[in-house]
This record gives sequence, structure tokens and C-alpha cells, in this order.
Amino acid sequence: MDRTSFAVLASAILLTIWAYQPVSRSVWVYEDEHVFESPAVWVLPGRGLTQWTIHAIGDDTPRQHHANLALHLAVGAALYLTASALTIPLAGAFAAAVWMVHPLNTEAVAYLTARGDLLVALFSLCSGWLALSWHAHGGWWRLVLLGHTLLAAALSKEIGLMAL
Repeated sequence: MDRTSFAVLASAILLTIWAYQPVSRSVWVYEDEHVFESPAVWVLPGRGLTQWTIHAIGDDTPRQHHANLALHLAVGAALYLTASALTIPLAGAFAAAVWMVHPLNTEAVAYLTARGDLLVALFSLCSGWLALSWHAHGGWWRLVLLGHTLLAAALSKEIGLMAL
């Protein structure tokens, strides 16, 4: 990663953390209160992994929102890796910066029930990056991780099956 790409990505991360700070002090919205009523059901495709992460963190609202913010930043990092593998690192950094800072993504960070969107995006992008990395460099371990990330995408939300 060159200095310019690093500066763009670091600035986007700091701006994202600053922009989403009010979310950590917010209350549950819409159907978030009811998400704890249903247990994690491990079917394929399904939302078992999403439900498990919600139950594992508990009903502490700020912690849940911080987890969503961390996942949002992880999606930005995965987007950077995938876009950089397809083009130059600076373009990947700008793509990740737009993803992290754009207000269109507010729902995914603010709503507990939208965690599935973050998880499926994270695992789908990681799958894409691993496939590109395997094609460029080989390595059986990349294929093993690719299988795991595809499975995790399908267990995060039903649309994750499309990553296959």
C-alpha cells in the first residue's frame, strides 16, 4: 500500500468512527427489540451466524452498535483488498472510503437487525478477494478459507447463498 492509499484509507476510517459515534448512544430501533426472542437456527441458507453474534454480545446496546461499526469498518477493509486486487491500490482506497463514509450505509450500522447485511458483505468480499488471490498466487489454504467464507456468507443471511 502506497502512502496516498494509506492516507485515504486512514482518513476514511477516522471519519467513519467520528460520523457514527452518535449511533453508540442510540436506543434500539424498529424490530431490534425482538431480535433476542428468536434463537440461532443453523440452516443453510439462513441467519444462524448473525443470530449467534447478536446473542453472544448480549443486550448491551452500545456494545451491539460498536460491533456493527467494527463490522462496517471490516467490510471497508475487505472492499479495499478486493478492489485493490482488481485495480490499483488508490482506486481500492477510494472505493473503501466511499463505502465507509457514505450515509447510505447508516442503516447497516444503526440497526441491530441489519447485522446480517454487514456479515454477508464481509464474507462475500473476503471470498472474492481469496478467489482473486488464489488465481494470482495459488495456495491450497486460500481455497480452504474461500470455502469457509462462502459458508459463512450463506449462514449470515439468505442472500449470502448468491456468493457461491
